[in-house]
Amino acid sequence: MEGMPMEIKFIEKDKYTYEVRIYREDQEEYENYGTIEYDDDQGAWVVWIKELGDGITHCATLKETEKYLSEELHGREKLIQQHVI
Repeated sequence: MEGMPMEIKFIEKDKYTYEVRIYREDQEEYENYGTIEYDDDQGAWVVWIKELGDGITHCATLKETEKYLSEELHGREKLIQQHVI
């Protein structure tokens, strides 16, 4: 059985900010994907994708946001491996 090609970690910087890191089996260094920050005005967690320089509002809870982002990134990685994207 093939191992998981990547691992996603959410590193707490403070109560309202988490760094999103992607670790791949074939790389020694992690990729800094961006951050998750709580926006009090929206009452939701916002994913700031470093590559885009823009934020995308996600869920009201951190746990839901982490789950959604993990599923999205693993799905994208699978498509890349299959050479679909």
